[in-house]
Amino acid sequence: MKNVYVFKANIYKYFLTLHRAYPRSFFIGSLFTIFYTLLYSHILYNNIFDGQVDNDFIYRTGTSNYMGYILVGILVYSFTVSTLLNVSRSLITEKRLGTLESVMLAPYNRGFYFLAYMVAQTIHTFCELIFAIPILLIFGVKFPYFHLGSFIIVLLISLFAFLGLSLLLANIMLYTRDTYISQNTLFTIMFLICGINFPIEYLPSIVAKISYFIPVTHSVKLFRSILLRGSSISIEANSIWALLIQGVIYTTIGLMTMKKVEKIALENIEG
Repeated sequence: MKNVYVFKANIYKYFLTLHRAYPRSFFIGSLFTIFYTLLYSHILYNNIFDGQVDNDFIYRTGTSNYMGYILVGILVYSFTVSTLLNVSRSLITEKRLGTLESVMLAPYNRGFYFLAYMVAQTIHTFCELIFAIPILLIFGVKFPYFHLGSFIIVLLISLFAFLGLSLLLANIMLYTRDTYISQNTLFTIMFLICGINFPIEYLPSIVAKISYFIPVTHSVKLFRSILLRGSSISIEANSIWALLIQGVIYTTIGLMTMKKVEKIALENIEG
């Protein structure tokens, strides 16, 4: 019961802070990011590629729907950045607000604390994406194979893996007392090597192998598979298992090291 109270309280705190402290420009910025990406891809596809993609791209991606391919990649990336950014910054935000000591002393479950931020951020991000639907209609992007059940399963598994990655990033931020360098370094790496804009097979072999250790790679692959090719979950079992295993490993490491990092952060506060 205590953990449920902590869970609800942090969700309420998230939306209260979002309403009072953060400008609407963040919301508008998210929409413009999607719009500019689609506009750039539309110009590239129609004016440079002449509305066609070569056979090698179709062979590696399993689809000729270039605009849909780009859209899925950028939506998953935007969603990942939003969740990782806000979940991982929660503890260092507590530190900056001067409430970290109180949080550490409170008999709360760390897992429920971060889960609350993950759920709240997921709701927030989906609300933003609802307003992005007109943008998709403008560019005529369609997902002919959309299946709600498969979408929900992939989403939940991806969120679990992203939560584990968020815990690791939260520890790094709290330990280094830095958010800018650590988070932007990770986001840049994800954008470049996780297949957001192009198949990872185009990357050097060693870089492509490294990308498979990042959950975003498997998540993007799964969403493209079910939305653009109509593949069933069973066909993509390897990616499903990869996300689950990475989620378990990253979450375990994150929770095990968090106590130590919190202790170091507390010592730095005291002096």
